[in-house]
Amino acid sequence: MPTPIHNHTHYSFAPGRDGLSSPEQIADRVKELGYESVAVTDHDVVASHFEFYNTMVENDIKPILGIEAYQARQHRSEHADKQSDIIDGEKQRIDNYHLILLAKNNTGLRNLWALNTQSHREGF
Repeated sequence: MPTPIHNHTHYSFAPGRDGLSSPEQIADRVKELGYESVAVTDHDVVASHFEFYNTMVENDIKPILGIEAYQARQHRSEHADKQSDIIDGEKQRIDNYHLILLAKNNTGLRNLWALNTQSHREGF
């Protein structure tokens, strides 16, 4: 059975709050469906990682830690309007490309945390 790898918790900061589940609720649902592992990929944050990891381990579920990041359209320090832009005098929607990044090992996890810290300090 494939592993669900794109899940948001209540730590996710996305507009519209598309992740309202706690790690405990995710663990309950994963067990109900018979999965052996599950990933967390909150929007722009890694704040859930410790609670998510501990909850999954307590429930004999393999945790996979990740993040849903955004690809910058320009340099990350240039803050463009995320919703629209003026092109040839007309307002156009700008789609920000999402990237799902998963840690393969401890080095990857440290890199995710470093990238997340840098994005919050210097711009997304």
